[in-house]
Amino acid sequence: MSFSSVRAKLLVMLVPLFVISSLVLGGISYYLASDALVKEATELACETGERNAVRVESEMALVKAHMEELAILPVFKTGTMEQKAEALIKAKTLVPEVDSLVWLDANGKGVNTARKTIDRASRDYFKAVKASGKAYQAAPSMGASTGKLTTILAVPVMNNGKFDGVIFGTVSLDSLGKISSEVKLFETGYGYIVDEEGLVLGYAKHPEQMGKLNLKVKEIPGGGELDERLIKLFADASSKKEQVVGEYTSPDGVHQLAVITPAKLAARNFYVVTTAPFDEVKAQVSNILKLMAGATIVIILVAIGAIVAFANNISRPIVQLCAECEELTSGDLRRQGVSVESNDEIGKLARDFDEMRANLRKLITTVMSESEQVAAASEELTASAYQSS
Repeated sequence: MSFSSVRAKLLVMLVPLFVISSLVLGGISYYLASDALVKEATELACETGERNAVRVESEMALVKAHMEELAILPVFKTGTMEQKAEALIKAKTLVPEVDSLVWLDANGKGVNTARKTIDRASRDYFKAVKASGKAYQAAPSMGASTGKLTTILAVPVMNNGKFDGVIFGTVSLDSLGKISSEVKLFETGYGYIVDEEGLVLGYAKHPEQMGKLNLKVKEIPGGGELDERLIKLFADASSKKEQVVGEYTSPDGVHQLAVITPAKLAARNFYVVTTAPFDEVKAQVSNILKLMAGATIVIILVAIGAIVAFANNISRPIVQLCAECEELTSGDLRRQGVSVESNDEIGKLARDFDEMRANLRKLITTVMSESEQVAAASEELTASAYQSS
Protein backbone atom coordinates (compact mmCIF):
# COMPACT_ATOMS: atom_id res chain seq x y z
CA MET A 1 0.00 0.00 0.00
CA SER A 2 1.43 3.38 -1.04
CA PHE A 3 0.53 6.80 0.34
CA SER A 4 0.88 10.06 -1.53
CA SER A 5 1.49 12.30 1.51
CA VAL A 6 3.98 12.43 4.36
CA ARG A 7 1.13 13.08 6.80
CA ALA A 8 -0.64 9.85 5.82
CA LYS A 9 2.60 7.89 6.12
CA LEU A 10 3.29 9.28 9.60
CA LEU A 11 -0.24 8.52 10.79
CA VAL A 12 -0.24 5.00 9.38
CA MET A 13 3.13 4.29 11.00
CA LEU A 14 2.72 5.97 14.42
CA VAL A 15 -0.95 5.41 15.32
CA PRO A 16 -0.98 1.57 15.05
CA LEU A 17 2.42 1.41 16.76
CA PHE A 18 1.21 3.44 19.72
CA VAL A 19 -2.16 1.65 19.97
CA ILE A 20 -0.53 -1.80 19.92
CA SER A 21 2.11 -0.71 22.45
CA SER A 22 -0.56 0.72 24.76
CA LEU A 23 -2.66 -2.45 24.56
CA VAL A 24 0.36 -4.67 25.25
CA LEU A 25 1.49 -2.55 28.20
CA GLY A 26 -2.09 -2.40 29.48
CA GLY A 27 -2.41 -6.18 29.23
CA ILE A 28 0.85 -6.74 31.09
CA SER A 29 -0.14 -4.22 33.77
CA TYR A 30 -3.55 -5.88 34.16
CA TYR A 31 -1.99 -9.32 34.49
CA LEU A 32 0.48 -8.13 37.13
CA ALA A 33 -2.18 -6.18 39.01
CA SER A 34 -4.71 -9.02 38.94
CA ASP A 35 -2.10 -11.52 40.07
CA ALA A 36 -1.12 -9.23 42.96
CA LEU A 37 -4.76 -8.68 43.97
CA VAL A 38 -5.59 -12.41 43.89
CA LYS A 39 -2.51 -13.06 46.05
CA GLU A 40 -3.59 -10.32 48.44
CA ALA A 41 -7.11 -11.79 48.64
CA THR A 42 -5.68 -15.26 49.26
CA GLU A 43 -3.42 -13.88 52.00
CA LEU A 44 -6.48 -12.27 53.61
CA ALA A 45 -8.28 -15.63 53.53
CA CYS A 46 -5.22 -17.28 55.11
CA GLU A 47 -5.07 -14.65 57.85
CA THR A 48 -8.79 -15.13 58.53
CA GLY A 49 -8.26 -18.88 58.84
CA GLU A 50 -5.26 -18.47 61.14
CA ARG A 51 -7.09 -15.97 63.36
CA ASN A 52 -10.07 -18.30 63.84
CA ALA A 53 -7.84 -21.34 64.33
CA VAL A 54 -6.24 -19.49 67.23
CA ARG A 55 -9.73 -18.86 68.64
CA VAL A 56 -10.50 -22.59 68.49
CA GLU A 57 -7.17 -23.44 70.12
CA SER A 58 -7.75 -20.84 72.85
CA GLU A 59 -11.27 -22.14 73.51
CA MET A 60 -10.09 -25.71 74.04
CA ALA A 61 -6.87 -24.66 75.80
CA LEU A 62 -8.90 -22.76 78.39
CA VAL A 63 -10.93 -25.88 79.24
CA LYS A 64 -7.73 -27.94 79.35
CA ALA A 65 -6.11 -25.40 81.70
CA HIS A 66 -9.09 -25.54 84.07
CA MET A 67 -8.92 -29.33 84.18
CA GLU A 68 -5.16 -29.35 84.72
CA GLU A 69 -5.62 -26.96 87.64
CA LEU A 70 -8.21 -29.35 88.99
CA ALA A 71 -5.86 -32.33 88.60
CA ILE A 72 -3.22 -30.85 90.91
CA LEU A 73 -5.64 -30.38 93.84
CA PRO A 74 -4.57 -32.47 96.89
CA VAL A 75 -8.08 -33.90 97.26
CA PHE A 76 -7.58 -36.05 94.13
CA LYS A 77 -4.47 -37.59 95.66
CA THR A 78 -5.50 -38.15 99.27
CA GLY A 79 -9.23 -37.42 99.54
CA THR A 80 -12.09 -39.85 99.93
CA MET A 81 -14.50 -40.71 97.10
CA GLU A 82 -17.08 -38.36 98.63
CA GLN A 83 -14.58 -35.52 98.85
CA LYS A 84 -13.52 -36.09 95.27
CA ALA A 85 -17.14 -36.06 94.08
CA GLU A 86 -17.73 -32.77 95.93
CA ALA A 87 -14.61 -31.26 94.35
CA LEU A 88 -15.81 -32.33 90.89
CA ILE A 89 -19.27 -30.83 91.45
CA LYS A 90 -17.77 -27.53 92.60
CA ALA A 91 -15.31 -27.45 89.68
CA LYS A 92 -18.06 -28.09 87.15
CA THR A 93 -19.73 -24.81 88.09
CA LEU A 94 -16.50 -22.99 87.19
CA VAL A 95 -16.17 -24.62 83.75
CA PRO A 96 -19.55 -24.22 81.97
CA GLU A 97 -18.23 -25.84 78.76
CA VAL A 98 -17.92 -29.18 80.60
CA ASP A 99 -21.14 -31.19 80.84
CA SER A 100 -19.71 -33.71 83.32
CA LEU A 101 -16.47 -34.42 85.19
CA VAL A 102 -15.02 -37.76 86.26
CA TRP A 103 -12.07 -38.74 88.42
CA LEU A 104 -10.41 -42.13 87.83
CA ASP A 105 -7.67 -43.78 89.82
CA ALA A 106 -4.63 -45.45 88.30
CA ASN A 107 -6.74 -48.56 87.60
CA GLY A 108 -9.50 -46.71 85.77
CA LYS A 109 -12.08 -46.76 88.53
CA GLY A 110 -13.54 -43.61 90.04
CA VAL A 111 -16.47 -41.29 90.63
CA ASN A 112 -18.41 -38.67 88.63
CA THR A 113 -20.35 -35.51 89.43
CA ALA A 114 -23.49 -37.63 89.92
CA ARG A 115 -21.60 -39.35 92.82
CA LYS A 116 -21.69 -42.64 90.95
CA THR A 117 -18.74 -44.99 90.91
CA ILE A 118 -17.66 -45.95 87.40
CA ASP A 119 -15.07 -48.06 85.62
CA ARG A 120 -13.41 -46.66 82.46
CA ALA A 121 -10.26 -48.73 82.41
CA SER A 122 -11.08 -50.08 78.94
CA ARG A 123 -11.58 -46.68 77.31
CA ASP A 124 -9.02 -45.42 74.80
CA TYR A 125 -8.68 -42.00 76.42
CA PHE A 126 -7.80 -43.56 79.80
CA LYS A 127 -5.22 -45.86 78.18
CA ALA A 128 -3.74 -42.98 76.16
CA VAL A 129 -3.29 -40.72 79.20
CA LYS A 130 -1.92 -43.55 81.32
CA ALA A 131 0.58 -44.49 78.62
CA SER A 132 1.79 -40.97 77.81
CA GLY A 133 1.22 -39.05 81.02
CA LYS A 134 -0.16 -36.23 78.84
CA ALA A 135 -3.55 -34.72 78.11
CA TYR A 136 -5.65 -36.42 75.46
CA GLN A 137 -8.72 -35.38 73.48
CA ALA A 138 -11.01 -38.05 72.04
CA ALA A 139 -12.79 -37.93 68.70
CA PRO A 140 -15.99 -35.84 68.82
CA SER A 141 -19.33 -37.64 68.80
CA MET A 142 -23.01 -36.83 68.89
CA GLY A 143 -24.52 -37.32 72.34
CA ALA A 144 -27.28 -39.92 72.28
CA SER A 145 -29.35 -38.14 74.93
CA THR A 146 -28.52 -34.48 74.25
CA GLY A 147 -28.17 -34.60 70.46
CA LYS A 148 -25.17 -32.27 70.79
CA LEU A 149 -21.61 -32.68 69.66
CA THR A 150 -19.19 -33.37 72.48
CA THR A 151 -15.63 -34.50 72.99
CA ILE A 152 -13.85 -36.06 75.95
CA LEU A 153 -10.83 -34.20 77.30
CA ALA A 154 -8.71 -36.17 79.74
CA VAL A 155 -5.74 -34.94 81.82
CA PRO A 156 -3.41 -36.97 84.06
CA VAL A 157 -3.31 -36.77 87.84
CA MET A 158 0.35 -37.02 88.86
CA ASN A 159 1.69 -37.76 92.36
CA ASN A 160 5.41 -37.13 92.88
CA GLY A 161 5.99 -37.45 89.14
CA LYS A 162 4.11 -40.76 88.87
CA PHE A 163 0.80 -41.47 87.17
CA ASP A 164 -1.92 -41.54 89.82
CA GLY A 165 -5.14 -41.29 87.84
CA VAL A 166 -7.15 -39.30 85.29
CA ILE A 167 -9.66 -36.49 85.34
CA PHE A 168 -11.76 -36.27 82.22
CA GLY A 169 -14.72 -34.19 81.16
CA THR A 170 -17.37 -34.34 78.49
CA VAL A 171 -16.87 -31.01 76.71
CA SER A 172 -19.66 -29.40 74.69
CA LEU A 173 -18.64 -28.17 71.23
CA ASP A 174 -21.47 -25.65 70.92
CA SER A 175 -18.92 -22.83 71.07
CA LEU A 176 -17.47 -24.00 67.74
CA GLY A 177 -20.76 -23.16 66.05
CA LYS A 178 -20.53 -19.63 67.44
CA ILE A 179 -16.95 -19.26 66.22
CA SER A 180 -17.92 -20.48 62.75
CA SER A 181 -20.79 -17.96 62.61
CA GLU A 182 -18.30 -15.13 63.14
CA VAL A 183 -16.00 -16.17 60.29
CA LYS A 184 -16.45 -13.55 57.57
CA LEU A 185 -14.60 -13.29 54.26
CA PHE A 186 -15.44 -10.72 51.56
CA GLU A 187 -19.18 -10.39 50.93
CA THR A 188 -20.60 -13.89 51.43
CA GLY A 189 -17.58 -15.95 52.49
CA TYR A 190 -17.98 -18.14 55.56
CA GLY A 191 -16.19 -20.77 57.62
CA TYR A 192 -16.78 -24.07 59.38
CA ILE A 193 -14.80 -26.27 61.76
CA VAL A 194 -13.88 -29.87 61.08
CA ASP A 195 -12.36 -32.65 63.17
CA GLU A 196 -9.18 -34.32 61.89
CA GLU A 197 -11.32 -37.31 60.89
CA GLY A 198 -13.38 -35.07 58.60
CA LEU A 199 -16.52 -34.67 60.72
CA VAL A 200 -17.99 -31.16 60.59
CA LEU A 201 -18.30 -29.76 64.13
CA GLY A 202 -19.29 -26.12 63.71
CA TYR A 203 -21.19 -24.95 60.62
CA ALA A 204 -23.31 -21.85 61.18
CA LYS A 205 -24.30 -21.61 57.49
CA HIS A 206 -25.67 -25.18 57.47
CA PRO A 207 -26.21 -26.22 61.12
CA GLU A 208 -28.15 -29.31 59.99
CA GLN A 209 -24.84 -30.75 58.68
CA MET A 210 -23.04 -30.53 62.03
CA GLY A 211 -22.07 -34.02 63.13
CA LYS A 212 -23.18 -35.47 59.78
CA LEU A 213 -21.16 -34.00 56.90
CA ASN A 214 -17.70 -35.52 56.56
CA LEU A 215 -14.98 -34.05 54.31
CA LYS A 216 -13.53 -37.50 53.76
CA VAL A 217 -16.80 -38.83 52.31
CA LYS A 218 -18.03 -37.78 48.85
CA GLU A 219 -21.75 -38.17 49.60
CA ILE A 220 -23.48 -35.29 51.39
CA PRO A 221 -26.19 -36.27 53.91
CA GLY A 222 -29.51 -35.17 52.45
CA GLY A 223 -28.28 -35.32 48.86
CA GLY A 224 -25.47 -34.08 46.68
CA GLU A 225 -21.73 -34.73 46.51
CA LEU A 226 -18.55 -32.99 47.59
CA ASP A 227 -16.03 -31.91 44.97
CA GLU A 228 -13.09 -34.33 44.82
CA ARG A 229 -10.76 -31.30 45.00
CA LEU A 230 -12.15 -30.31 48.41
CA ILE A 231 -11.76 -33.88 49.69
CA LYS A 232 -8.15 -33.95 48.45
CA LEU A 233 -7.48 -30.50 49.92
CA PHE A 234 -8.64 -31.64 53.35
CA ALA A 235 -6.59 -34.84 53.03
CA ASP A 236 -3.50 -32.71 52.27
CA ALA A 237 -4.14 -30.44 55.26
CA SER A 238 -4.70 -33.32 57.68
CA SER A 239 -1.64 -35.25 56.47
CA LYS A 240 0.70 -32.25 56.45
CA LYS A 241 -0.90 -30.66 59.53
CA GLU A 242 -0.41 -27.24 57.96
CA GLN A 243 -2.44 -24.61 56.17
CA VAL A 244 -3.35 -25.38 52.56
CA VAL A 245 -5.03 -23.28 49.87
CA GLY A 246 -7.05 -24.53 46.91
CA GLU A 247 -10.14 -24.27 44.75
CA TYR A 248 -13.27 -26.35 44.41
CA THR A 249 -16.84 -26.21 43.18
CA SER A 250 -19.59 -26.12 45.80
CA PRO A 251 -22.61 -28.44 45.51
CA ASP A 252 -24.63 -25.53 44.06
CA GLY A 253 -22.04 -25.03 41.30
CA VAL A 254 -20.15 -21.99 42.64
CA HIS A 255 -16.41 -21.78 42.04
CA GLN A 256 -14.91 -21.36 45.52
CA LEU A 257 -11.58 -20.46 47.13
CA ALA A 258 -10.83 -22.62 50.17
CA VAL A 259 -8.24 -22.23 52.93
CA ILE A 260 -7.94 -25.04 55.48
CA THR A 261 -6.05 -24.12 58.66
CA PRO A 262 -5.16 -26.53 61.51
CA ALA A 263 -6.04 -25.74 65.12
CA LYS A 264 -3.64 -27.82 67.23
CA LEU A 265 -5.20 -29.28 70.36
CA ALA A 266 -4.26 -31.94 72.93
CA ALA A 267 -3.18 -34.96 70.84
CA ARG A 268 -5.69 -33.91 68.19
CA ASN A 269 -6.29 -31.31 65.50
CA PHE A 270 -9.39 -29.46 64.45
CA TYR A 271 -9.42 -27.58 61.12
CA VAL A 272 -10.95 -24.24 60.22
CA VAL A 273 -12.22 -24.21 56.63
CA THR A 274 -12.51 -20.65 55.26
CA THR A 275 -14.20 -20.33 51.88
CA ALA A 276 -15.54 -17.63 49.55
CA PRO A 277 -16.76 -17.42 45.92
CA PHE A 278 -13.95 -16.71 43.45
CA ASP A 279 -16.11 -13.98 41.89
CA GLU A 280 -15.73 -12.05 45.15
CA VAL A 281 -12.01 -12.82 45.31
CA LYS A 282 -11.63 -11.31 41.83
CA ALA A 283 -14.09 -8.45 42.37
CA GLN A 284 -11.25 -5.95 42.79
CA VAL A 285 -9.58 -7.39 39.69
CA SER A 286 -12.73 -6.65 37.66
CA ASN A 287 -12.77 -3.08 38.97
CA ILE A 288 -9.10 -2.68 38.06
CA LEU A 289 -9.84 -4.03 34.55
CA LYS A 290 -12.60 -1.46 34.01
CA LEU A 291 -10.41 1.36 35.34
CA MET A 292 -7.42 0.35 33.21
CA ALA A 293 -9.56 -0.11 30.10
CA GLY A 294 -11.04 3.38 30.52
CA ALA A 295 -7.64 4.92 31.19
CA THR A 296 -6.11 3.13 28.18
CA ILE A 297 -8.85 4.37 25.85
CA VAL A 298 -8.41 7.95 27.07
CA ILE A 299 -4.62 7.74 26.70
CA ILE A 300 -4.95 6.29 23.17
CA LEU A 301 -7.37 9.04 22.10
CA VAL A 302 -5.16 11.78 23.53
CA ALA A 303 -2.08 10.20 21.92
CA ILE A 304 -3.81 9.92 18.52
CA GLY A 305 -4.68 13.62 18.76
CA ALA A 306 -1.05 14.41 19.60
CA ILE A 307 0.18 12.23 16.71
CA VAL A 308 -2.19 13.94 14.26
CA ALA A 309 -0.97 17.36 15.45
CA PHE A 310 2.63 16.18 15.15
CA ALA A 311 2.01 14.83 11.63
CA ASN A 312 0.35 18.09 10.61
CA ASN A 313 3.25 20.07 12.05
CA ILE A 314 5.73 17.99 10.05
CA SER A 315 3.76 17.86 6.80
CA ARG A 316 2.52 21.48 6.65
CA PRO A 317 5.87 23.11 5.73
CA ILE A 318 6.58 20.28 3.28
CA VAL A 319 3.24 20.90 1.59
CA GLN A 320 4.06 24.62 1.44
CA LEU A 321 7.44 23.88 -0.12
CA CYS A 322 5.80 21.62 -2.69
CA ALA A 323 3.42 24.45 -3.64
CA GLU A 324 6.35 26.86 -3.94
CA CYS A 325 8.19 24.37 -6.14
CA GLU A 326 5.16 24.13 -8.43
CA GLU A 327 5.08 27.93 -8.73
CA LEU A 328 8.80 27.97 -9.41
CA THR A 329 8.37 25.26 -12.05
CA SER A 330 5.74 27.39 -13.77
CA GLY A 331 8.25 30.25 -13.88
CA ASP A 332 6.70 32.39 -11.16
CA LEU A 333 9.58 33.94 -9.16
CA ARG A 334 7.58 36.75 -7.62
CA ARG A 335 7.09 35.37 -4.07
CA GLN A 336 9.60 36.72 -1.59
CA GLY A 337 9.69 33.90 1.01
CA VAL A 338 8.21 30.67 2.37
CA SER A 339 6.38 31.09 5.71
CA VAL A 340 8.27 28.31 7.60
CA GLU A 341 9.72 29.53 10.88
CA SER A 342 11.11 26.27 12.35
CA ASN A 343 14.83 25.88 13.04
CA ASP A 344 15.03 22.22 12.06
CA GLU A 345 16.08 20.67 8.75
CA ILE A 346 12.78 21.59 7.10
CA GLY A 347 13.21 25.23 8.14
CA LYS A 348 16.74 25.22 6.71
CA LEU A 349 15.41 23.67 3.49
CA ALA A 350 12.78 26.43 3.23
CA ARG A 351 15.39 29.16 3.75
CA ASP A 352 17.73 27.59 1.22
CA PHE A 353 14.81 27.35 -1.21
CA ASP A 354 14.10 31.07 -0.76
CA GLU A 355 17.77 31.85 -1.31
CA MET A 356 17.79 29.69 -4.46
CA ARG A 357 14.72 31.48 -5.80
CA ALA A 358 16.24 34.89 -5.03
CA ASN A 359 19.45 33.86 -6.80
CA LEU A 360 17.46 32.64 -9.79
CA ARG A 361 15.57 35.91 -9.85
CA LYS A 362 18.85 37.89 -9.74
CA LEU A 363 20.36 35.64 -12.40
CA ILE A 364 17.40 36.07 -14.72
CA THR A 365 17.39 39.81 -14.08
CA THR A 366 21.11 39.98 -14.92
CA VAL A 367 20.67 37.85 -18.02
CA MET A 368 17.75 40.02 -19.16
CA SER A 369 19.78 43.18 -18.53
CA GLU A 370 22.79 41.85 -20.38
CA SER A 371 20.53 40.62 -23.20
CA GLU A 372 19.13 44.10 -23.54
CA GLN A 373 22.65 45.50 -23.64
CA VAL A 374 23.66 42.98 -26.27
CA ALA A 375 20.55 43.80 -28.28
CA ALA A 376 21.30 47.52 -28.04
CA ALA A 377 24.91 46.99 -29.08
CA SER A 378 23.74 44.83 -31.94
CA GLU A 379 21.39 47.50 -33.12
CA GLU A 380 24.20 50.10 -32.93
CA LEU A 381 26.46 47.84 -34.97
CA THR A 382 23.75 47.27 -37.52
CA ALA A 383 23.13 50.99 -37.79
CA SER A 384 26.83 51.74 -38.18
CA ALA A 385 27.21 49.09 -40.86
CA TYR A 386 24.25 50.51 -42.72
CA GLN A 387 25.67 54.05 -42.64
CA SER A 388 29.06 52.81 -43.83
CA SER A 389 27.50 51.18 -46.82
